[in-house]
Amino acid sequence: MSQLDDKYEYIEEGAERPIRWIERHASHLRGDFAGEAIKLVPEYAEDIRQIFGWHYKGSPKRRFRVVFWQAPKGNAKTTITAALSLYLFFGAREYAPQVINLASSRPQARILFDDVCQMIRQNPALEELCNIYHDNIKDPETNGLFRVMAAEHGSLHGYTPSAIIVDEIHAWGPNGRKMWDALIQALGKRGQKGNTLMIVITTPGYVGTFWEEIYEYALQVMKGDIYDEGFLPIVHGAPPDADPFDPKVWAAANPIWDFMDQDDFAQQASRAKQYPSFLASFKRLRLGMLVSSTDSFIGVEAWDKCIGPKVDFSDLRFTKNPSYLGMDLSSVRDLAALAQFFPDPNNEKHWARVWLWCPTSQVYGNSKFSKEYILYVENGEMKVVPGETQDFEEIEDQIDKLYLKYNIKDLTYDRKFAQEIIQRLIQKGVPCHPVGQTTSKINAATQELEKMIYDEKLYHEGAKVLRWMIDRMQVIEDVDGAKRPVKDSEKGKIDGIMAIIFAIHGWLVDRPEPRKKVKASQIFKI
Repeated sequence: MSQLDDKYEYIEEGAERPIRWIERHASHLRGDFAGEAIKLVPEYAEDIRQIFGWHYKGSPKRRFRVVFWQAPKGNAKTTITAALSLYLFFGAREYAPQVINLASSRPQARILFDDVCQMIRQNPALEELCNIYHDNIKDPETNGLFRVMAAEHGSLHGYTPSAIIVDEIHAWGPNGRKMWDALIQALGKRGQKGNTLMIVITTPGYVGTFWEEIYEYALQVMKGDIYDEGFLPIVHGAPPDADPFDPKVWAAANPIWDFMDQDDFAQQASRAKQYPSFLASFKRLRLGMLVSSTDSFIGVEAWDKCIGPKVDFSDLRFTKNPSYLGMDLSSVRDLAALAQFFPDPNNEKHWARVWLWCPTSQVYGNSKFSKEYILYVENGEMKVVPGETQDFEEIEDQIDKLYLKYNIKDLTYDRKFAQEIIQRLIQKGVPCHPVGQTTSKINAATQELEKMIYDEKLYHEGAKVLRWMIDRMQVIEDVDGAKRPVKDSEKGKIDGIMAIIFAIHGWLVDRPEPRKKVKASQIFKI
């Protein structure tokens, strides 16, 4: 920073004041140190010095307006976010401060707000200074306002923030650029003499998301490839070429390593060795390493090891024991999939099989996957539906036959395109329940499928179409490592695998509702 000496100066009091304030007034919220005063680790203390210590010469105005602060999961980012929020609200000596925390979602916003409120209540002196309401905190003496909200484009309209703290930018959706631009514009609302600060505190995201754009910008500023004197990049984590299984790398990547559950960390590393698909999650969340979301979730080599022996699905072990159906219906002009999952009572070797339907217009028309579809039709792995659209009655007929022959305990389906067929199935007594394709709903089944495959506990029939789909299935993870399958629409489909996941979900939930028996004449109506 020597080339900027003429413009900026480092003020030690400005650097040390927030550290003293936080360690005096902020306290831990949970864990072994709950209720105790925060003592910043050296790495975080130095980060705060860099944020608050540099000023324009002869002015109280800070140099840095935007801070990108990244660290792996489990490094007390929530606690730091709450502590910094309180300092900027109570301790930064701003006139009529407006401190806005932007969370990635409404539930996360509630969590952040409750944490800040708890930290205030743990300090009677702070509690006396403010009034806590349902969704905001006010300081009558300074006319200050603190609020937490979900990160939505335009949500800062009507505010003139003195500080913005952004939580988990990696979770932002497709409108990330619009939201970012709105935040940057909000930094100037207090005029030229304003001292508005925006701190982005996040865990690493995925390649191909908006997070990557900001992360790459931060790296270029760090390297000096981009000159942005008001942007401060702070990145904790392991370098891309680091050995993810080296304990020295673990310690170097995590600022609060000495206070972490190191045995649990080692167990996660061991799991990452055992399950290659977990390795990406381990590297991203626990080591802060750059990970691509375009890699296949489950390798075809592991899938191929699960090809089962030839069996007769009319055997009593299949027809008598409970089984579960999963249905993934797309639009009327796209693929439809139905899966049947046979859980092994001894949890040794489960079975899954799939049926697929595709309209003639997609198989022999101008679909980008016509070549693959024709191959799978010729192999008998996909049925052609005459015409331009799906024939849901044929799918319903297949479900009717399975329900008569097998002990079907549940049919799990994606409600988006299935309402009409589901109403008829329920009238026939088929036990059905919907599941949304959200991370919270299908994470357990997604991870169960992964575990079954890598433990070689799931048999399938070796259909080439499912191999094609498993190779194109990717996952999106949230900050807690929960997984949701996604597809690359340019590379292929995953409908058959999704149907299996839905069936596994039904097995995991296993709602044992009484099964209504019906006569065949009631099912097979002409």
